[in-house]
Amino acid sequence: MGREKLINEIADMEWDMFQRVHNNGGRASCQNDPETFYGMRCGQFLAWETPVLESYARDLKSAQESGRNLLAEKYLRMMESTFPREYELQKARLPEVSERAARLAEEICMEMIAQTAALRERFPLVGGAGRPLYSSEDRPGD
Repeated sequence: MGREKLINEIADMEWDMFQRVHNNGGRASCQNDPETFYGMRCGQFLAWETPVLESYARDLKSAQESGRNLLAEKYLRMMESTFPREYELQKARLPEVSERAARLAEEICMEMIAQTAALRERFPLVGGAGRPLYSSEDRPGD
């Protein structure tokens, strides 16, 4: 499969999952904006190596086959810092994460935070336009 086709297939699977994310306040406006969603996601995937894209595509397909929605799980996990009370009420719906996986995810996140902090320092207008970098900066709506 060509790289562009693989990227589009991943974005399609994510879009489908994103459409099934339920928000307490109703649909988020970004769930009605496929153009921005695809632009942002495909733009990110262009920086990924092909083996990483292939691995992620397999993860998405496996999740679909087992009835999991990885995007819903992502947003629920994000609620731990943005909406801690709601997170506590819903966290039992999340699959267990092994210590090894949690440790690897933390290592990856720390590397990404360091790279993003360097980007923001060097290019503040571009780098500073995104979401807060640290969970301690999270606020409802961000």
